[in-house]
Amino acid sequence: MNTLFPTILNSTSESNSVSLHLDISSELAHFDGHFPEHAILPGVTQIFWAEHFSRQYLGTTIPDEAFFSHLEAVKFQQLIRPGEQVELTLEYKADKQKLYFQYRNDEQQFSSGRLVFADTPNKAMSDV
Repeated sequence: MNTLFPTILNSTSESNSVSLHLDISSELAHFDGHFPEHAILPGVTQIFWAEHFSRQYLGTTIPDEAFFSHLEAVKFQQLIRPGEQVELTLEYKADKQKLYFQYRNDEQQFSSGRLVFADTPNKAMSDV
């Protein structure tokens, strides 16, 4: 188990949003020890992937100099387990400096929330 990112089966993008169809392999490092008998994908990993893939796919929309400030309205409704295929939808609203994320499949929503960015590290720290 040493893979950090899921396999992207396909993607659809627009100017400020992207939808990624992800294969959540049991070989992901994030499942190691979380939990041995009943592996689940940690929430912090879902947030990490949202920011990572937003910068990769929406890099021209989210400025490189944007600093993570805080999270808003984060909800983990269902567990993501090894072997699942999920759709990660990301939308960046530049006027609000917010990245909206949602993990779901045809049957259920797994998690959702917003990552808020700031122009400077000092502003990011004062927002929390």
